[in-house]
Amino acid sequence: MPNREFKVRERLLRAKIEAFLSTAIKLSRWKDGEKLMEFPLSPYYLFVRIRANSEDKGFVLRTPGVIRFVGAKNSNGYGYESVPHRQITYLKIISESKEAVNSYPFMIEGQKVRVTKGPFVGVDGLLN
Repeated sequence: MPNREFKVRERLLRAKIEAFLSTAIKLSRWKDGEKLMEFPLSPYYLFVRIRANSEDKGFVLRTPGVIRFVGAKNSNGYGYESVPHRQITYLKIISESKEAVNSYPFMIEGQKVRVTKGPFVGVDGLLN
């Protein structure tokens, strides 16, 4: 289903569950011209903030379009490890920048990269 992530996010937000969908803007070509379109950076994935022992988990799992929680079990063997706040912050910076994002298919996993434009200019990293 097209735009499933956007629809699930809206359902969760209406239920007062904090949900974040990392998105970016991309220039897409259409038969009537070019348009800037918002698309998920990580298709099929949303980030939610819920308390470990709450009814929120069950509600999220019963939400149409949600399949399961993804992640490793925490050190106690219960629940899931949360995504570090710093990583969510980086995704939010990209999502809020509204600058067009381009993909580079010639790059390979493990390659060293340096951001040359946008909100992360100068940041070095490894491509995963």
